[in-house]
Amino acid sequence: MSQRVIIVGAGHNGLVAGALLAAAGRQVEIIEARDVVGGLAARETFAEGFSTVGLLHDASRLRPSVVKELGLSLERRPRPTVCAPDGAGGLLRIGDTLEGATPTDASGLVAFRRFVNEVRGVIEQLMDSPAIDPRGSLWSLFRTGWAVRRLGADRMIHLLQVAPKAVSDWMRDEFASEPVMAAIAQPALDGLFTGPWSSHTATNLLVRECLSNDEVVGGPAAVVDALIAAAKAKGATIRLGERVATINVEGDRVTGVTLASGEERKASAVVSTLSPRQTIVGLVGHVAAPHKLVAASRTWRVRGTTAKLDLALSTAPSTSAGAPVEELRSGTSLAELEKAFDAAKHRRVPDRPAVIARFFTGQSAPQGKATGSVLIHAAPYTIDGGWTDDARETLLARTLAVLNESLPGLSDTIEAHRLLVPTDIESQYGVDGGHIHHGEHAPDQLLFMRPSIDCGHHATPIEGLYLGGSSTHPGGGLTGGPGRLAAHAVLKR
Repeated sequence: MSQRVIIVGAGHNGLVAGALLAAAGRQVEIIEARDVVGGLAARETFAEGFSTVGLLHDASRLRPSVVKELGLSLERRPRPTVCAPDGAGGLLRIGDTLEGATPTDASGLVAFRRFVNEVRGVIEQLMDSPAIDPRGSLWSLFRTGWAVRRLGADRMIHLLQVAPKAVSDWMRDEFASEPVMAAIAQPALDGLFTGPWSSHTATNLLVRECLSNDEVVGGPAAVVDALIAAAKAKGATIRLGERVATINVEGDRVTGVTLASGEERKASAVVSTLSPRQTIVGLVGHVAAPHKLVAASRTWRVRGTTAKLDLALSTAPSTSAGAPVEELRSGTSLAELEKAFDAAKHRRVPDRPAVIARFFTGQSAPQGKATGSVLIHAAPYTIDGGWTDDARETLLARTLAVLNESLPGLSDTIEAHRLLVPTDIESQYGVDGGHIHHGEHAPDQLLFMRPSIDCGHHATPIEGLYLGGSSTHPGGGLTGGPGRLAAHAVLKR
Protein backbone atom coordinates (compact mmCIF):
# COMPACT_ATOMS: atom_id res chain seq x y z
CA MET A 1 0.00 0.00 0.00
CA SER A 2 1.29 3.47 -0.94
CA GLN A 3 2.22 5.72 2.01
CA ARG A 4 0.87 8.69 0.06
CA VAL A 5 -1.72 10.94 1.73
CA ILE A 6 -4.12 12.69 -0.64
CA ILE A 7 -5.84 15.90 0.39
CA VAL A 8 -9.02 16.67 -1.56
CA GLY A 9 -9.34 20.45 -1.86
CA ALA A 10 -6.70 23.18 -1.66
CA GLY A 11 -8.62 25.60 0.53
CA HIS A 12 -6.88 26.94 3.61
CA ASN A 13 -7.76 23.83 5.66
CA GLY A 14 -6.44 21.53 2.94
CA LEU A 15 -3.20 23.51 2.84
CA VAL A 16 -2.84 23.35 6.64
CA ALA A 17 -3.45 19.59 6.72
CA GLY A 18 -1.12 18.98 3.79
CA ALA A 19 1.70 21.08 5.20
CA LEU A 20 1.51 19.44 8.64
CA LEU A 21 1.45 15.92 7.21
CA ALA A 22 4.34 16.69 4.86
CA ALA A 23 6.30 18.12 7.80
CA ALA A 24 5.73 14.80 9.60
CA GLY A 25 7.31 12.91 6.73
CA ARG A 26 4.25 11.84 4.74
CA GLN A 27 4.17 11.99 0.95
CA VAL A 28 1.38 14.49 0.36
CA GLU A 29 -0.60 15.42 -2.73
CA ILE A 30 -3.17 18.23 -2.49
CA ILE A 31 -5.63 17.95 -5.37
CA GLU A 32 -7.80 20.94 -6.29
CA ALA A 33 -10.56 21.06 -8.93
CA ARG A 34 -10.20 24.80 -9.52
CA ASP A 35 -7.24 26.56 -11.11
CA VAL A 36 -6.64 28.69 -8.02
CA VAL A 37 -5.44 27.80 -4.51
CA GLY A 38 -7.15 28.97 -1.35
CA GLY A 39 -10.83 28.09 -1.66
CA LEU A 40 -12.98 30.75 -0.01
CA ALA A 41 -9.82 32.61 1.02
CA ALA A 42 -8.27 32.78 -2.47
CA ARG A 43 -7.13 36.06 -3.98
CA GLU A 44 -8.97 36.61 -7.27
CA THR A 45 -9.05 39.52 -9.71
CA PHE A 46 -12.58 40.85 -10.25
CA ALA A 47 -11.76 44.11 -12.09
CA GLU A 48 -8.65 45.45 -13.79
CA GLY A 49 -6.13 46.24 -11.05
CA PHE A 50 -8.46 45.11 -8.24
CA SER A 51 -8.43 41.77 -6.46
CA THR A 52 -10.36 40.29 -3.59
CA VAL A 53 -8.70 39.37 -0.31
CA GLY A 54 -10.85 36.25 -0.41
CA LEU A 55 -14.56 35.55 -0.19
CA LEU A 56 -14.02 35.48 3.59
CA HIS A 57 -12.36 38.74 4.62
CA ASP A 58 -11.58 38.20 8.32
CA ALA A 59 -8.17 36.65 9.05
CA SER A 60 -8.08 37.54 12.75
CA ARG A 61 -9.15 34.04 13.85
CA LEU A 62 -6.27 32.11 12.29
CA ARG A 63 -5.25 29.81 15.12
CA PRO A 64 -1.90 30.58 16.78
CA SER A 65 -1.31 26.81 16.97
CA VAL A 66 -1.37 26.65 13.15
CA VAL A 67 1.05 29.56 12.87
CA LYS A 68 3.41 28.00 15.43
CA GLU A 69 3.35 24.43 14.12
CA LEU A 70 3.98 25.54 10.53
CA GLY A 71 6.36 28.37 11.38
CA LEU A 72 4.35 30.88 9.35
CA SER A 73 5.76 34.37 8.95
CA LEU A 74 2.86 36.81 8.95
CA GLU A 75 2.74 40.52 9.64
CA ARG A 76 0.09 41.42 12.21
CA ARG A 77 -1.75 44.60 13.19
CA PRO A 78 -4.58 45.42 15.61
CA ARG A 79 -8.09 44.58 14.46
CA PRO A 80 -9.72 47.56 12.72
CA THR A 81 -12.05 49.90 14.52
CA VAL A 82 -15.67 49.05 13.72
CA CYS A 83 -17.91 51.81 12.42
CA ALA A 84 -21.66 51.49 12.71
CA PRO A 85 -24.66 53.86 12.39
CA ASP A 86 -25.61 55.52 15.66
CA GLY A 87 -29.28 55.91 14.71
CA ALA A 88 -29.01 59.70 14.46
CA GLY A 89 -27.12 60.12 11.21
CA GLY A 90 -23.64 59.69 12.67
CA LEU A 91 -21.27 56.79 13.20
CA LEU A 92 -20.25 54.89 16.29
CA ARG A 93 -16.60 53.85 16.48
CA ILE A 94 -16.06 50.64 18.38
CA GLY A 95 -12.51 49.63 19.22
CA ASP A 96 -10.81 49.39 22.58
CA THR A 97 -13.26 52.10 23.59
CA LEU A 98 -16.70 53.12 22.36
CA GLU A 99 -16.91 56.55 20.72
CA GLY A 100 -20.21 58.28 20.04
CA ALA A 101 -22.24 56.39 22.62
CA THR A 102 -23.55 56.97 26.13
CA PRO A 103 -21.39 56.37 29.24
CA THR A 104 -23.65 53.40 30.03
CA ASP A 105 -22.82 51.75 26.72
CA ALA A 106 -19.14 52.63 27.06
CA SER A 107 -18.96 50.92 30.45
CA GLY A 108 -20.98 48.03 29.02
CA LEU A 109 -18.31 47.49 26.37
CA VAL A 110 -15.64 47.37 29.07
CA ALA A 111 -17.62 44.70 30.97
CA PHE A 112 -18.30 42.75 27.76
CA ARG A 113 -14.62 42.71 26.79
CA ARG A 114 -13.59 41.77 30.34
CA PHE A 115 -15.88 38.74 30.31
CA VAL A 116 -14.61 37.65 26.88
CA ASN A 117 -11.02 37.87 28.09
CA GLU A 118 -11.84 35.92 31.26
CA VAL A 119 -13.31 32.96 29.37
CA ARG A 120 -11.04 33.18 26.31
CA GLY A 121 -8.67 30.48 27.55
CA VAL A 122 -11.46 27.94 28.06
CA ILE A 123 -13.01 28.61 24.65
CA GLU A 124 -9.61 28.44 22.93
CA GLN A 125 -8.84 25.12 24.64
CA LEU A 126 -12.21 23.74 23.54
CA MET A 127 -11.75 24.85 19.93
CA ASP A 128 -8.06 23.94 19.59
CA SER A 129 -8.44 20.42 21.01
CA PRO A 130 -10.16 17.40 19.47
CA ALA A 131 -13.88 17.51 20.20
CA ILE A 132 -14.95 16.00 23.48
CA ASP A 133 -15.92 12.36 23.03
CA PRO A 134 -19.02 11.31 25.02
CA ARG A 135 -18.54 7.69 23.88
CA GLY A 136 -14.85 7.46 24.63
CA SER A 137 -12.60 8.12 27.58
CA LEU A 138 -13.95 10.30 30.37
CA TRP A 139 -10.70 12.26 30.27
CA SER A 140 -11.83 14.74 27.61
CA LEU A 141 -15.05 15.44 29.50
CA PHE A 142 -13.16 15.82 32.77
CA ARG A 143 -10.54 18.11 31.22
CA THR A 144 -13.19 20.41 29.73
CA GLY A 145 -15.27 20.44 32.90
CA TRP A 146 -12.21 21.18 35.03
CA ALA A 147 -11.20 24.08 32.76
CA VAL A 148 -14.66 25.59 33.14
CA ARG A 149 -14.66 25.04 36.90
CA ARG A 150 -11.32 26.80 37.24
CA LEU A 151 -12.95 30.01 36.02
CA GLY A 152 -14.41 30.38 39.48
CA ALA A 153 -18.04 30.16 40.49
CA ASP A 154 -19.16 33.61 39.29
CA ARG A 155 -17.55 33.45 35.86
CA MET A 156 -18.60 29.81 35.37
CA ILE A 157 -22.22 30.65 36.15
CA HIS A 158 -22.06 33.69 33.84
CA LEU A 159 -20.69 31.53 31.02
CA LEU A 160 -23.40 28.90 31.51
CA GLN A 161 -26.04 31.64 31.49
CA VAL A 162 -24.75 33.31 28.31
CA ALA A 163 -24.10 30.24 26.12
CA PRO A 164 -27.71 29.13 25.40
CA LYS A 165 -29.09 32.65 24.99
CA ALA A 166 -30.22 34.50 21.92
CA VAL A 167 -27.57 37.11 21.20
CA SER A 168 -30.28 39.78 21.46
CA ASP A 169 -30.91 38.84 25.10
CA TRP A 170 -27.19 38.89 25.88
CA MET A 171 -26.81 42.34 24.32
CA ARG A 172 -29.74 43.71 26.33
CA ASP A 173 -28.02 42.48 29.49
CA GLU A 174 -24.90 44.49 28.65
CA PHE A 175 -25.92 47.62 26.70
CA ALA A 176 -28.58 50.32 26.66
CA SER A 177 -28.89 51.51 23.04
CA GLU A 178 -30.09 49.49 20.06
CA PRO A 179 -27.41 50.70 17.61
CA VAL A 180 -24.63 49.50 19.93
CA MET A 181 -26.38 46.17 20.54
CA ALA A 182 -26.85 45.60 16.80
CA ALA A 183 -23.28 46.52 15.91
CA ILE A 184 -21.71 44.17 18.43
CA ALA A 185 -24.21 41.34 17.84
CA GLN A 186 -24.11 41.33 14.03
CA PRO A 187 -21.13 38.94 13.56
CA ALA A 188 -23.07 36.25 15.45
CA LEU A 189 -25.23 35.92 12.33
CA ASP A 190 -22.40 35.78 9.81
CA GLY A 191 -23.14 33.14 7.20
CA LEU A 192 -25.88 31.43 9.21
CA PHE A 193 -29.59 30.74 8.78
CA THR A 194 -30.53 32.63 11.91
CA GLY A 195 -31.48 35.99 13.40
CA PRO A 196 -30.52 37.69 16.67
CA TRP A 197 -33.63 36.41 18.43
CA SER A 198 -32.67 32.77 17.82
CA SER A 199 -31.40 30.75 20.76
CA HIS A 200 -27.70 29.76 20.88
CA THR A 201 -26.58 32.77 18.80
CA ALA A 202 -24.85 34.17 21.89
CA THR A 203 -22.49 31.20 21.66
CA ASN A 204 -21.66 32.10 18.06
CA LEU A 205 -20.65 35.61 19.10
CA LEU A 206 -18.75 34.43 22.17
CA VAL A 207 -16.68 31.91 20.22
CA ARG A 208 -15.96 34.43 17.49
CA GLU A 209 -14.79 37.07 19.98
CA CYS A 210 -12.68 34.61 21.97
CA LEU A 211 -10.89 33.32 18.86
CA SER A 212 -10.20 36.75 17.39
CA ASN A 213 -6.66 38.10 17.68
CA ASP A 214 -4.68 40.71 15.78
CA GLU A 215 -5.50 40.99 12.08
CA VAL A 216 -3.18 39.54 9.44
CA VAL A 217 -1.87 42.29 7.17
CA GLY A 218 -3.09 41.46 3.67
CA GLY A 219 -6.06 39.48 4.98
CA PRO A 220 -6.95 35.92 4.01
CA ALA A 221 -5.01 36.09 0.74
CA ALA A 222 -1.80 36.70 2.70
CA VAL A 223 -2.58 33.67 4.87
CA VAL A 224 -3.05 31.53 1.76
CA ASP A 225 0.26 32.74 0.33
CA ALA A 226 2.03 31.77 3.54
CA LEU A 227 0.34 28.35 3.63
CA ILE A 228 1.25 27.62 0.01
CA ALA A 229 4.89 28.46 0.74
CA ALA A 230 4.87 26.28 3.89
CA ALA A 231 3.25 23.31 2.14
CA LYS A 232 5.71 23.40 -0.75
CA ALA A 233 8.72 23.96 1.52
CA LYS A 234 7.78 20.85 3.51
CA GLY A 235 7.46 18.75 0.35
CA ALA A 236 3.73 18.71 -0.41
CA THR A 237 2.65 18.70 -4.06
CA ILE A 238 -0.30 20.85 -5.15
CA ARG A 239 -2.17 19.76 -8.29
CA LEU A 240 -4.61 22.32 -9.73
CA GLY A 241 -7.41 21.90 -12.24
CA GLU A 242 -7.84 18.21 -11.44
CA ARG A 243 -11.13 16.98 -10.02
CA VAL A 244 -11.38 13.90 -7.84
CA ALA A 245 -14.16 11.73 -9.29
CA THR A 246 -14.20 8.96 -6.68
CA ILE A 247 -12.62 8.02 -3.39
CA ASN A 248 -11.81 4.34 -3.79
CA VAL A 249 -12.66 1.88 -1.03
CA GLU A 250 -11.89 -1.85 -0.86
CA GLY A 251 -13.50 -3.73 1.96
CA ASP A 252 -13.69 -1.16 4.74
CA ARG A 253 -10.62 0.93 3.95
CA VAL A 254 -9.52 3.62 1.49
CA THR A 255 -7.09 2.70 -1.29
CA GLY A 256 -6.81 6.06 -3.05
CA VAL A 257 -8.72 8.23 -5.51
CA THR A 258 -9.59 8.28 -9.18
CA LEU A 259 -9.44 11.61 -11.00
CA ALA A 260 -11.97 12.81 -13.56
CA SER A 261 -9.30 12.15 -16.20
CA GLY A 262 -9.37 8.47 -15.24
CA GLU A 263 -5.98 8.54 -13.50
CA GLU A 264 -5.89 6.46 -10.32
CA ARG A 265 -3.78 7.62 -7.39
CA LYS A 266 -3.05 5.10 -4.64
CA ALA A 267 -2.96 6.34 -1.04
CA SER A 268 -2.96 5.00 2.48
CA ALA A 269 -5.11 7.91 3.67
CA VAL A 270 -7.41 10.49 2.09
CA VAL A 271 -8.38 13.75 3.82
CA SER A 272 -11.39 15.42 2.22
CA THR A 273 -12.05 19.08 2.92
CA LEU A 274 -15.31 18.98 0.97
CA SER A 275 -18.73 18.80 2.60
CA PRO A 276 -19.96 15.53 4.14
CA ARG A 277 -22.50 15.10 1.34
CA GLN A 278 -19.94 15.70 -1.41
CA THR A 279 -17.46 13.35 0.25
CA ILE A 280 -19.65 10.48 1.42
CA VAL A 281 -22.49 10.51 -1.10
CA GLY A 282 -20.65 12.02 -4.05
CA LEU A 283 -17.12 10.57 -3.91
CA VAL A 284 -17.40 7.40 -1.81
CA GLY A 285 -20.90 6.45 -2.92
CA HIS A 286 -23.82 4.55 -1.46
CA VAL A 287 -22.34 1.11 -2.01
CA ALA A 288 -19.04 1.64 -0.21
CA ALA A 289 -20.21 4.02 2.53
CA PRO A 290 -22.08 2.76 5.63
CA HIS A 291 -25.80 3.51 5.44
CA LYS A 292 -25.73 5.49 8.70
CA LEU A 293 -22.98 7.72 7.34
CA VAL A 294 -24.88 8.34 4.11
CA ALA A 295 -28.03 9.25 6.05
CA ALA A 296 -26.14 11.70 8.30
CA SER A 297 -24.51 13.33 5.28
CA ARG A 298 -27.85 13.83 3.56
CA THR A 299 -29.38 15.61 6.57
CA TRP A 300 -26.43 17.98 7.14
CA ARG A 301 -27.90 21.50 7.01
CA VAL A 302 -26.28 23.87 4.51
CA ARG A 303 -28.79 26.68 3.94
CA GLY A 304 -26.61 29.50 2.64
CA THR A 305 -27.72 33.03 3.49
CA THR A 306 -24.68 35.03 2.42
CA ALA A 307 -24.06 37.02 -0.75
CA LYS A 308 -20.72 38.68 -1.48
CA LEU A 309 -20.26 42.09 -3.13
CA ASP A 310 -16.77 43.12 -4.24
CA LEU A 311 -16.27 46.82 -4.98
CA ALA A 312 -13.52 48.57 -6.90
CA LEU A 313 -13.37 52.05 -5.37
CA SER A 314 -11.64 55.17 -6.69
CA THR A 315 -10.91 56.24 -3.12
CA ALA A 316 -10.94 54.68 0.33
CA PRO A 317 -14.03 55.62 2.37
CA SER A 318 -13.77 57.89 5.39
CA THR A 319 -16.02 59.49 7.99
CA SER A 320 -17.22 63.08 7.81
CA ALA A 321 -14.33 63.93 10.12
CA GLY A 322 -11.84 62.35 7.73
CA ALA A 323 -11.10 59.20 9.73
CA PRO A 324 -10.62 56.07 7.59
CA VAL A 325 -13.40 53.50 7.63
CA GLU A 326 -11.94 49.98 7.57
CA GLU A 327 -14.97 48.00 8.78
CA LEU A 328 -18.62 48.96 8.62
CA ARG A 329 -21.56 47.11 10.15
CA SER A 330 -24.99 48.24 9.02
CA GLY A 331 -27.58 47.29 11.62
CA THR A 332 -29.25 50.10 13.54
CA SER A 333 -31.28 47.79 15.80
CA LEU A 334 -31.72 44.15 16.70
CA ALA A 335 -35.21 44.28 15.22
CA GLU A 336 -33.76 45.41 11.89
CA LEU A 337 -31.38 42.43 11.86
CA GLU A 338 -34.23 40.06 12.69
CA LYS A 339 -36.37 41.57 9.94
CA ALA A 340 -33.59 40.93 7.43
CA PHE A 341 -33.57 37.27 8.48
CA ASP A 342 -37.36 37.15 8.03
CA ALA A 343 -36.74 37.71 4.33
CA ALA A 344 -34.50 34.64 4.18
CA LYS A 345 -37.15 32.55 5.94
CA HIS A 346 -39.74 33.67 3.39
CA ARG A 347 -37.42 33.24 0.38
CA ARG A 348 -37.24 36.84 -0.79
CA VAL A 349 -34.67 39.61 -1.14
CA PRO A 350 -34.42 41.54 2.15
CA ASP A 351 -35.62 45.15 2.09
CA ARG A 352 -32.64 46.18 4.23
CA PRO A 353 -29.85 43.61 4.02
CA ALA A 354 -27.53 43.32 7.01
CA VAL A 355 -24.01 43.96 5.75
CA ILE A 356 -20.50 43.76 7.16
CA ALA A 357 -18.08 45.58 4.86
CA ARG A 358 -14.30 45.70 4.94
CA PHE A 359 -12.21 48.16 2.94
CA PHE A 360 -8.65 47.38 1.89
CA THR A 361 -5.88 49.40 0.29
CA GLY A 362 -2.44 48.24 -0.77
CA GLN A 363 -1.89 45.05 -2.71
CA SER A 364 -5.56 44.50 -3.57
CA ALA A 365 -6.05 47.88 -5.31
CA PRO A 366 -4.06 50.41 -7.37
CA GLN A 367 -2.24 53.21 -5.54
CA GLY A 368 -4.72 55.65 -3.99
CA LYS A 369 -7.70 53.36 -4.54
CA ALA A 370 -9.43 50.71 -2.44
CA THR A 371 -11.22 47.39 -2.57
CA GLY A 372 -14.49 46.87 -0.74
CA SER A 373 -15.45 43.39 0.49
CA VAL A 374 -19.11 43.27 1.54
CA LEU A 375 -20.74 40.21 3.13
CA ILE A 376 -24.52 40.49 2.76
CA HIS A 377 -26.56 38.61 5.35
CA ALA A 378 -30.03 37.17 4.79
CA ALA A 379 -29.69 36.67 1.04
CA PRO A 380 -31.22 33.18 0.86
CA TYR A 381 -30.01 30.38 -1.37
CA THR A 382 -33.55 29.88 -2.67
CA ILE A 383 -35.84 32.79 -3.46
CA ASP A 384 -39.25 32.72 -5.08
CA GLY A 385 -38.73 33.06 -8.81
CA GLY A 386 -35.01 32.28 -8.56
CA TRP A 387 -31.98 34.54 -8.69
CA THR A 388 -32.90 36.31 -11.90
CA ASP A 389 -31.11 39.40 -13.21
CA ASP A 390 -33.87 41.54 -11.69
CA ALA A 391 -33.47 39.87 -8.28
CA ARG A 392 -29.72 40.41 -8.37
CA GLU A 393 -30.16 44.08 -9.32
CA THR A 394 -32.63 44.49 -6.47
CA LEU A 395 -30.19 43.02 -3.95
CA LEU A 396 -27.37 45.20 -5.30
CA ALA A 397 -29.43 48.38 -5.15
CA ARG A 398 -30.68 47.70 -1.62
CA THR A 399 -27.18 46.83 -0.39
CA LEU A 400 -25.71 50.02 -1.84
CA ALA A 401 -28.54 52.03 -0.31
CA VAL A 402 -27.66 50.64 3.12
CA LEU A 403 -23.95 51.42 2.60
CA ASN A 404 -24.65 54.94 1.36
CA GLU A 405 -26.67 55.76 4.48
CA SER A 406 -23.51 55.45 6.58
CA LEU A 407 -21.03 56.43 3.86
CA PRO A 408 -22.73 59.12 1.74
CA GLY A 409 -21.39 59.23 -1.79
CA LEU A 410 -19.85 55.76 -1.68
CA SER A 411 -21.70 54.73 -4.84
CA ASP A 412 -20.08 57.62 -6.73
CA THR A 413 -16.64 56.09 -6.09
CA ILE A 414 -17.50 52.64 -7.49
CA GLU A 415 -15.53 51.85 -10.64
CA ALA A 416 -16.58 48.19 -10.91
CA HIS A 417 -18.30 45.54 -8.87
CA ARG A 418 -18.93 41.81 -8.66
CA LEU A 419 -21.96 40.30 -6.92
CA LEU A 420 -22.11 36.63 -5.95
CA VAL A 421 -25.37 35.26 -4.55
CA PRO A 422 -25.40 31.91 -2.70
CA THR A 423 -26.05 29.92 -5.87
CA ASP A 424 -22.97 31.56 -7.44
CA ILE A 425 -20.89 30.73 -4.37
CA GLU A 426 -22.01 27.12 -4.63
CA SER A 427 -21.16 26.80 -8.32
CA GLN A 428 -17.89 28.77 -8.29
CA TYR A 429 -16.44 27.51 -5.01
CA GLY A 430 -18.05 24.07 -4.82
CA VAL A 431 -19.67 24.54 -1.39
CA ASP A 432 -23.07 22.93 -0.82
CA GLY A 433 -25.90 25.42 -0.50
CA GLY A 434 -23.48 28.30 -0.95
CA HIS A 435 -22.82 28.02 2.79
CA ILE A 436 -19.61 29.88 3.64
CA HIS A 437 -19.09 27.75 6.79
CA HIS A 438 -19.90 24.42 5.08
CA GLY A 439 -22.81 23.96 7.49
CA GLU A 440 -24.80 25.64 10.25
CA HIS A 441 -23.17 26.55 13.55
CA ALA A 442 -26.06 25.17 15.58
CA PRO A 443 -25.98 23.09 18.80
CA ASP A 444 -26.61 19.84 16.91
CA GLN A 445 -23.88 20.63 14.34
CA LEU A 446 -21.01 21.56 16.65
CA LEU A 447 -18.23 19.80 18.58
CA PHE A 448 -18.40 15.98 18.29
CA MET A 449 -21.59 16.28 16.20
CA ARG A 450 -19.81 18.22 13.46
CA PRO A 451 -20.65 16.68 11.03
CA SER A 452 -21.89 13.58 12.93
CA ILE A 453 -21.02 11.62 16.04
CA ASP A 454 -19.35 8.97 13.86
CA CYS A 455 -17.07 11.55 12.23
CA GLY A 456 -16.77 14.07 15.04
CA HIS A 457 -13.05 13.42 15.45
CA HIS A 458 -12.19 13.74 11.74
CA ALA A 459 -11.73 9.99 11.21
CA THR A 460 -14.67 8.27 9.53
CA PRO A 461 -15.85 4.63 9.93
CA ILE A 462 -14.04 3.95 6.64
CA GLU A 463 -10.43 3.19 7.56
CA GLY A 464 -8.07 5.79 6.10
CA LEU A 465 -10.76 8.35 5.22
CA TYR A 466 -10.76 11.61 7.14
CA LEU A 467 -12.77 14.84 6.99
CA GLY A 468 -10.86 18.10 7.44
CA GLY A 469 -12.95 20.97 6.09
CA SER A 470 -15.08 23.62 7.76
CA SER A 471 -17.88 21.08 8.21
CA THR A 472 -15.77 19.54 10.99
CA HIS A 473 -14.77 20.72 14.45
CA PRO A 474 -14.08 23.56 15.31
CA GLY A 475 -16.17 24.92 12.42
CA GLY A 476 -16.12 27.55 9.71
CA GLY A 477 -14.21 30.74 9.21
CA LEU A 478 -10.57 31.20 8.40
CA THR A 479 -9.04 29.44 11.41
CA GLY A 480 -7.13 26.48 9.97
CA GLY A 481 -8.38 24.52 12.98
CA PRO A 482 -10.20 21.74 11.09
CA GLY A 483 -7.21 21.08 8.83
CA ARG A 484 -4.84 21.00 11.78
CA LEU A 485 -6.97 18.59 13.81
CA ALA A 486 -7.53 16.35 10.78
CA ALA A 487 -3.76 16.11 10.22
CA HIS A 488 -3.26 15.23 13.88
CA ALA A 489 -5.95 12.53 13.57
CA VAL A 490 -4.11 10.99 10.60
CA LEU A 491 -0.82 10.99 12.49
CA LYS A 492 -2.46 9.52 15.59
CA ARG A 493 -3.75 6.53 13.58
